[in-house]
Amino acid sequence: LSIDQKNKLDLMGVKVLNTLVDNFIGLEINKIVSFSLINLQGQAINSGKLNNNINLDLSNLQSGIYLLNFSNSEGLTDSVKIYKK
Repeated sequence: LSIDQKNKLDLMGVKVLNTLVDNFIGLEINKIVSFSLINLQGQAINSGKLNNNINLDLSNLQSGIYLLNFSNSEGLTDSVKIYKK
């Protein structure tokens, strides 16, 4: 994660613990955020709202690159590239 991206995620109350994953993405969430997991074809794989720490289960997904998008009620948005082994 770049410094600017880390700072933006910090403002949103989000900490992504791992971007290279086998089965789970670890997330530390301090504020309410919406998320969506998108494949490279632009299809939404998963979405919802988060308000506490969670491990998102990716065990059913094929290996590849995915985008994890975050947004909050203050209008902040950011994305993290996830690499599924």
